[in-house]
Amino acid sequence: MKIIIIEDELEILQGMKETVIEAAAGKLEILTAANAEDAEVLIRAQRPDIIVSDIVLPQQSGIDMLQAMQMPDYAPKIIIVSGYSDFQYAQRSMQLGAMDYLLKPFSKEAFSTKILHLLDMLEDERKHHQELSGQLKQAELGKKLLKDKFLLSLCMTPTVLQEHIFHRLQMWELTWLADTNFTVIALDIVRQDRPNPLDSQSDLETFSVGNITEELLEAYQPSALFKNIHHNWILIVPSELTGAVVEAIRAGVNKYQYLTVGFGISREQQAFQAISTAYGQAVKALKMALMTPDSYVHRYTEALYADDEPNRLSAELAAALVMEGDLEQIDTTIDLLVRHYATAQEVKDYQDISKKCLEWILSLHSTLREKYGIGLNQIPMALWEELEQCERLEQVKERMLHYLVGIAKKAAVSHSNAIIAKAKQLLEQQFAQNITLQSIADQLQIHPVWLSQLFKKEAGINFLDYVTDLRVEQSKKLLRDSQMKIYEIAESVGYQDLQYFGKVFKKRTGQTPKEFRYGK
Repeated sequence: MKIIIIEDELEILQGMKETVIEAAAGKLEILTAANAEDAEVLIRAQRPDIIVSDIVLPQQSGIDMLQAMQMPDYAPKIIIVSGYSDFQYAQRSMQLGAMDYLLKPFSKEAFSTKILHLLDMLEDERKHHQELSGQLKQAELGKKLLKDKFLLSLCMTPTVLQEHIFHRLQMWELTWLADTNFTVIALDIVRQDRPNPLDSQSDLETFSVGNITEELLEAYQPSALFKNIHHNWILIVPSELTGAVVEAIRAGVNKYQYLTVGFGISREQQAFQAISTAYGQAVKALKMALMTPDSYVHRYTEALYADDEPNRLSAELAAALVMEGDLEQIDTTIDLLVRHYATAQEVKDYQDISKKCLEWILSLHSTLREKYGIGLNQIPMALWEELEQCERLEQVKERMLHYLVGIAKKAAVSHSNAIIAKAKQLLEQQFAQNITLQSIADQLQIHPVWLSQLFKKEAGINFLDYVTDLRVEQSKKLLRDSQMKIYEIAESVGYQDLQYFGKVFKKRTGQTPKEFRYGK
């Protein structure tokens, strides 16, 4: 195999040449050129397998030279070197078939890694080409396609382990699936933008991830790797290998392709027919991984998945929670809602999540208006803008929660008087019992924090002071109008500790219970 290095700075050219000699270990014949004209002559005559070219060259740029060298029967591996980080240079280089873009100054190790990677690719391609030329390879490819189709069918439909299924497992050396605890792992490249379906570069990157994964799996057997209809790589491995396999793939892809991969991992499964369940879990977890910056490995057990509780996402339930001021349940509902949209198959990015959330809020507005008579304005433009700018799921949740809490406070104004009136009625009936803010809130079916705030606002006194006043007033009546002993009176109004009752009574009246009874 041959490589040509095109660089007009002789010191850099010599350094690159020495690096290739050291890295390739005799596998590459090295050609060099200091300008585009000499390079064209060498390339046409020698047809090197690898071209490494600087962009800035005397008389003609490296990119223009490569464009002039385009030939239908010649497809070398190309690395472009540049001192400029301009995206247009990189984009045009890729359009001309460049495999990589190296920005000056670069380290010897980085250049060596790229050369070794291209060598590996060339060797793999040659082996692949040789195998494809024979009937044996054709048969193997057909078998692989059938095997992948079989595995995908197990993922899409719950399948009982019957005799004919077991025979197929034997044929493809997959019998370990019948008697091994396993997990399903879904993986995909983490991208800043959703990929264009016609983007060949994305396809190439996905293919490369599959190749690297397949090679790495040779050290982790048994295992099964295939692609689903959404171009995610799906991996089934024994449970005990899960962590090691994920780390090996993550490190390998990052090393050879400088790509970040997201992983969704299912729960551990014990039954063969649970493959489809595990597959669904892995795909959902992958969606969460791709939506969660700085944490691209996501296990299904680490999240709440709203499909398990579909009724909790209804606008009617949310409207009831808003009217009750139940902040805790509102928070849980928003968390479920955001996770549900993040894992939905049709949702591709944060913009899609924002649209879904806004549609849900419109439904909530409608329910509050029709069922509770709460008139709300249209969704504020500020909320639209805030949701569209979100780049994390937590940000989406925070914006949604802040908005719903605001609605809850507005709704509470219209019926807070009724709530406090009911609370006072319950207290007058139950003050002699062991009542608490929580117990009254439970009877009113609202959050205790919300009740405490409403009570202070509407009654002008906090909850505990109100209860104390009720008890002291009843004590005064009993001390004056009954022959009950003082400890009996204390118990009858809710105090089990006579000494504490005496302190509370004197603090409120300025007298002890005995002094009050005898008019001292």
